[in-house]
Amino acid sequence: MLRPRPHTPVASRQEEEESGDDGVDPLANLFTLDGVPCHFFLHHSLTDNRKAKVTKQIEFYGGQTTTRERRAQVILVDEARLTTKLSTMELKYHVHPDPMLRKIYVKPLGFLRQCANEGYFKLNQKILKKGMGGPKPRGGRSRTEFTDQDDANLCEFLAIRTPNPADGGRGGNVVYQQLEELVRIWPAV
Repeated sequence: MLRPRPHTPVASRQEEEESGDDGVDPLANLFTLDGVPCHFFLHHSLTDNRKAKVTKQIEFYGGQTTTRERRAQVILVDEARLTTKLSTMELKYHVHPDPMLRKIYVKPLGFLRQCANEGYFKLNQKILKKGMGGPKPRGGRSRTEFTDQDDANLCEFLAIRTPNPADGGRGGNVVYQQLEELVRIWPAV
């Protein structure tokens, strides 16, 4: 758990003021993006007790929590209490039909400690969109016939997940297995 820095005694503060140090904690604005507080949504995998502690940590380092998922830049999860893998949660937001939710990052609680320890907060690029390995599909394979709505949903997923068909990756099994896993957890996440 991240702990606030100990209170500086008055004598030490006076020495800092005299030496020209303004006494501002350099990590006080750690969880900001371009000077604006980053909004964190606390996933239901966190207990109420943990949410209270995490909220204090986020606010101590200049961030804010929100109860509205669409307003968040980061969703914090307790990886040990998730009903699915973290990578599946990340993919859920990365390919979400709502463009606002596609911008959200999913991070485990350890992300807060890592940022504080390193004194650095940055949201890295999301999932790298690239072609998938494996052989190209052979002609003559039979497939399950889908409804028109199934085809439309699949097209939308593939367009978001693998936007450039020339890169390949739409014919392999992995992308369809990921979609199947998402369908199983979508209502619960």
